[in-house]
This record gives sequence, structure tokens and C-alpha cells, in this order.
Amino acid sequence: MAKYAIMTKLLRRACKLLVHETAHMFGLKHCIFFNCLMNGSNRLEESDRWPMHFCPVCLRKLQFSTSCDIVEQYEKLARFYDAAGFADEAEWTRKRLR
Repeated sequence: MAKYAIMTKLLRRACKLLVHETAHMFGLKHCIFFNCLMNGSNRLEESDRWPMHFCPVCLRKLQFSTSCDIVEQYEKLARFYDAAGFADEAEWTRKRLR
């Protein structure tokens, strides 16, 4: 695996873990409804399968807890994903915005 690919994978893992654990601080529990960033995991392979986004249920819970503007947050996320080299996540986010 190329050095760039390894760094991207580590950054992706770190971002997912940071957001997952921060969401716990806002009262979100592990998700059992959809494939979601808030799914629980017991090993690295499971964590790697998490998407970089919340499911509709968890997104609504987060919005309720923080009063955040989802459109504004998704616009910021798309820019971050572009800068970080997460093309798939940037495209997913832009589709949601449309």
C-alpha cells in the first residue's frame, strides 16, 4: 500500500472514531437501525465498515441535541472531505445537499 493510501486510511479511521465518540458526548447511543457511524464495533474490521455519516435517525438526534443547521454542516463536511482526499464521502454529502 502506498504511503499516501496508508495516511488517508489512518485519517479516515481517526475522523470516524473522533466523531463517533463525540456524538456519545451529545447523548447518542449505538445505532441499531441502519448502517451508521454510530454502529458499535468490537474490532478494527467492523469500524472500517462504518460509513462516515450518520443515518437519518442519528442525524435527527444529533440535530435535536445541538440545534445545528444540517445544510450548513453538510456544506462544511463536503469541503473538508475534498481537502482530506475523501472523494466518495464528498460526493455522498453533495448528493444529500441536492
